[in-house]
Amino acid sequence: LALPLDGVQAQPGGWEATFRWLIGVLLLAALGGVWAQWQSRRQTQPLRNVADAALIHWLPSAALGLLGLLVLPILLVMMAFTVVLIPLVFVLGLIVSLVWAMGVVSLGALLGEWMAARWLKPMFRQPMSPGWTTFTGTVLLMGLFALPWVGEALLGLTAVLLLGAVLLSRFGTRTYEPPPTVVMAEDLSVYERP
Repeated sequence: LALPLDGVQAQPGGWEATFRWLIGVLLLAALGGVWAQWQSRRQTQPLRNVADAALIHWLPSAALGLLGLLVLPILLVMMAFTVVLIPLVFVLGLIVSLVWAMGVVSLGALLGEWMAARWLKPMFRQPMSPGWTTFTGTVLLMGLFALPWVGEALLGLTAVLLLGAVLLSRFGTRTYEPPPTVVMAEDLSVYERP
C-alpha cells in the first residue's frame, strides 16, 4: 500500500541523529558548567544539595520520584482533556524537563568532582574549577545514558532518583534533613496523659 507522504519528513538517523545528540549533550553540560561556576561563589549550593539528597537519602528520594512519575503523567493527561488547562500542561512539561536537567547536572557535578579528585588531580596537580568538573561529569553521565540496554536502565533509575532528590531538596534551596525518629519507651509508666 503506497501512501502519499510527500510532505512528511523522516526521522533523522545515522550521523545526523548522533550529531544532534552530541550537540544537546554539550549544550546541557556547558550550561550546567556555567551554572556550577556561578553557584560556586554563592553561599548556598543547590547542585550540592540535590546530589546529597540523591546519594545520602536515596530511599526517600527514590520513593518520592517514583510517586511523582506515577502521578504526574496521569495528571497531565487529565489536565489536557480540559481545553482551558492545555497551556498549563506545556508549562508543567517544561518544569519537569528543567527538574530533570537540574538533577542530571547535579549528579554530573558530583561525578565530575569524584573524577577530578581521583584521576585528574594527580595529572594536573591543581584543583579543577567547578565549571569544568560539572562539564566533564555531565558529558560522562550522558555518555553512560547513551549505552544500549544498560544506559536505558540507568536513565530510568536515575530519572526516578533525581526527580525525588530535586523535590526533597526543594529545588536545591535546602539540604534535606529527615524527620527525627521516635524512640519508643518500653516502660509505659513514663507516658503522661495530656
